[in-house]
Amino acid sequence: MSEEMDQHELLANLAQDYYLSQLSLAELAEKYHLSRYLVNKYLDDARREGIVTINIAAPDPRNLELEKVFQKTFDIPHIYILKDNISPTETTENILNYSAHQLAPHDCSK
Repeated sequence: MSEEMDQHELLANLAQDYYLSQLSLAELAEKYHLSRYLVNKYLDDARREGIVTINIAAPDPRNLELEKVFQKTFDIPHIYILKDNISPTETTENILNYSAHQLAPHDCSK
């Protein structure tokens, strides 16, 4: 168990140094006395094991092409159709975030 914890700690430390401190693979290899190959492998392991998660905030979750088709076909002047994500959880989060943004008061003084 101690060896497994040490491995998780190593993966977490490598990930923090790489993603947050933005050290290069060469710098990490030197710091941790590993080859660049192993550093890269361990960073992949950290993502695979859920130690590192990557979240990309897409600027516009709307499906503009489909909105145009619906507007024209059904004569709907204002319609918002959001893109579907791979997972239902991401799709739900996308809908909630977009809705919250639409409902939030906008600063008209800008």
